[in-house]
This record gives sequence, structure tokens and C-alpha cells, in this order.
Amino acid sequence: MRHLRFGASGVSVGGRRVRPAVFEERSLLPVSAACVVANAMRETLGSLFAAPVEVRLFEPLIPSADAWHAIADRAHVFGIRGSLADAAIVLRPGDAVSLVGAAFGETLCAARPLSPIERTVLERTVRAMTAACVPVCGSCGEPAALSELRGFATFFEVAVERPVPARIGIALSREPQPKRGDAVSRSALDDVPLELAVRLEGATIPAHALELEVGAVIPLGRGPELAGRLAVAGRTLARGECGVKGVRYAITLSEIYAGEGSSEHIS
Repeated sequence: MRHLRFGASGVSVGGRRVRPAVFEERSLLPVSAACVVANAMRETLGSLFAAPVEVRLFEPLIPSADAWHAIADRAHVFGIRGSLADAAIVLRPGDAVSLVGAAFGETLCAARPLSPIERTVLERTVRAMTAACVPVCGSCGEPAALSELRGFATFFEVAVERPVPARIGIALSREPQPKRGDAVSRSALDDVPLELAVRLEGATIPAHALELEVGAVIPLGRGPELAGRLAVAGRTLARGECGVKGVRYAITLSEIYAGEGSSEHIS
């Protein structure tokens, strides 16, 4: 969804500093939902590593096409089928090595290919972390290796800071849809005050018929030149002829607009 924000840098306009307004794509996934996932992963990894785990959450975002390519580049990607949305757990080579090393009680940070045993450990670690994705994708199936990230919409990361440094990426196939509220009934709007305005339609008077000077009075007479419209908030509700009734200005309605694209004529 596109959100309005103001740029970090401003421009000088009339001696004042103004920040330009811009629209940006922003994820609809609540940060609170991502926090639940991060906390579940912390508990899962803590039980697997038999050591205290500290994590930090990076808020959800909508990556560009180039960003998705960079996220998936040489990464270990595991797809998860969910009842609400599909998910993917993304581990870059260095992060995968770091998590595997923590499972063995070691600190390994160098990015390198995994051995068959390390690959098995990584797959079991990802399988254990799958349950943490339930709050955002519903009931989950078994994770399966993916060759690329395609068809995903939202992405956020859980950064493991202790006992080893690593980042775990979570991609979701779709964003949560905003819930629609109940429709507003017409009766709920009965007490809303509206200010009506009568606007005279432009009259045409030949220039040669005018003798303009200070204090001159231009008679409008009766007829089409006194046509007016009744409007609210700039929208025309009716048309008619303007004049005076007693000591008040008035408008005689000849055409009432009953709705969008339709009108009702009254005499």
C-alpha cells in the first residue's frame, strides 16, 4: 500500500524550509505480528542451541524487484505452504554457516558451502523454525528448498545477536487485507449540518449597453440571467431562478438532481 510521508531533506521556499511530500510502498503486515514470529524463533533457537538467544527485529517492508533478487542471491531458501499465506525462510550463506555452527556449540561466520551433515542440520533447524511462522501464514506444511524467491510480497528479518550473529529472513506471499467496516447508513447522517449556498449563474450583457461609472446600477431584469444553482460542498443539488420574496432573497427550484447521473424535474 502507498503511504504519504515527508522527505528527510527540505527545500527553501519563500525563506522557509519545506519538506516535500512523497508516496512510498509500505507493508500492511503489523509489526506486532512480526514480533510474535521473532519471539517464537528466539524460543525455538534457544531450545536447539541450549543457550540464551537474543534477537532483534527489522520491520516489514515491500522490496523492489532488484531487492528481491539481492535477497535471494546465493541464499538458502525454504518455502512453506500456509493456510493463510505462503512463506519462505531465507538464509544467506554466512548466516546458514553461523546457525549450523551454533548447533554444534561453535562460532562459525565464514560463508562457505555446507557439508552434507551441516546441510542436514540446517534443514532440521529450519523445520523447527517453521512453527514460528504460524501467526503470519496459518497452519504450515513441511519446508521445501526453493531455487528462487518469486511471488512474494512482504519481507522482514530477525537478527540473531547471541550466541552467534545471523540474520533470518521471512518472506510472505501476500499482505493481510484490511478489514472493511460496516457501511454508514443514511440515518446516521441525518444530524450532520450542511451549509447550502445559492450561486448565480453567469449573465451575459452586451458591452455597448453599459454606461459604467462609480455608483452605476446594472439592472439584471428577469429571465435566464437570474438562473442560479443550489449547491453544498461544491456539488449542485438543484437549479432554479433567483429573486426576492418579501424581504428575503429566494430561489425557485425548477430542477432537482435526485442522484448521480439522474435528475427529477418539478414545475
